[in-house]
Amino acid sequence: MRRKKILLLAYACHPTNGSEPFLGWNAVQQLSRFFSVTCLVTGNVEGQRAALEKITIPNVQFEFAELPQFLEKRIDTNSHDIRYYLTQYFWRKTVKALHKKHSFDAAIHATYGRYWMPSALAEIDIPKIFGPVGGGEKCPSGLLKNYAFKNQLSEVLRYVIPEVIRFDPFFNYNKDTWDYALGTTHESSKELRKLGFTNVLTRENIGLDLSEFSRLPPKPSRSEVKFVSIARFIYWKGIQYALKAMAKMDPAGWSYDIAGDGPYVEELKKIAAEHKMTNVNFIGRIPRAKAMQMVNEADALIHPSLHDSGSFIVQEAMAMNTFAIYLQCGGPHHLCSGKFGYGVRVENQTALLNDLRSILEKIVAAPDHFRKASKHGSEIVATHYTWDRYGTDMKDLIDRAIEKRKPSNLII
Repeated sequence: MRRKKILLLAYACHPTNGSEPFLGWNAVQQLSRFFSVTCLVTGNVEGQRAALEKITIPNVQFEFAELPQFLEKRIDTNSHDIRYYLTQYFWRKTVKALHKKHSFDAAIHATYGRYWMPSALAEIDIPKIFGPVGGGEKCPSGLLKNYAFKNQLSEVLRYVIPEVIRFDPFFNYNKDTWDYALGTTHESSKELRKLGFTNVLTRENIGLDLSEFSRLPPKPSRSEVKFVSIARFIYWKGIQYALKAMAKMDPAGWSYDIAGDGPYVEELKKIAAEHKMTNVNFIGRIPRAKAMQMVNEADALIHPSLHDSGSFIVQEAMAMNTFAIYLQCGGPHHLCSGKFGYGVRVENQTALLNDLRSILEKIVAAPDHFRKASKHGSEIVATHYTWDRYGTDMKDLIDRAIEKRKPSNLII
């Protein structure tokens, strides 16, 4: 039987980089299990083209396309959203040319996964899937007043930009052409519907390779409770909440290791210093293998992020049976609520800090109870959150989209 031919739009796609490039890479690998995949990527992402040109994947052909030179020279390399939007606009001709050459059976927009951005796939009339895409997760309103003005402005723009994009002709044409639109969380699915998308489903866009975790050593035995966080140090990752909650705890019997870097690092160190938190350790940026070792050895991962669309680190903690603490919002809450770990209240900062401190103190008081409560995490990941499961789900959706487009049998 002929393999169906798929056009995959993965603006970011890299075998070793995290975040969006890693999502694109795994989408390529999973779809190639079932289809012949042509993957359209940009060479503008640092190191991406060089990495992909060295790799051969069965049933995959990479195509590279850039912005026109007159624009390439004028756009700042840090203007990611502007560059991405213009790339989608100018890729329309490339997409049409590729479809004319290959006669694709279906197409998928994989990265970037932003629900409010248009896609170059909009103008080809074949079965298409938009996503999974995120970005619809917002900072809980009760927490906004606690941020600096520039951070408040950044959060307000998350509300304003999608409202403005409604008036963009390119986007408005784009939204009516998809067989399915997939939101990574219920919040993003809701935002897709508000923008006029139909046939909206909620699907996670992240998964894990369980073989990576089977090689980890058993969890160590010790008397001290170890908390860890691994994140970029930016305000909305919420590490400041963990520090402020811990500041009022008895310092005996626990430690907190924080790995990562970013512009918020000095602010976080200042909080720790002001409260004389000698059992808090800033480790800096570390390799992935070391990060996984940290999470595996910890009693609990603290991940108080305000609006992740998904969260690899929370999934990874689940796969290692490490108790996860997250906020009752965004991707981690969607992934774990009712299944694993603990979701902290977010009505306001006082409620958040009190609830977070309460669960941390309970873990320090009875660590064995929480270790036992986490032992089913790897089973949840194996059932729901592997890359193989992602690939199978996407195959089923593509088949459904193709079937929907077939002419109905006529009764004569």
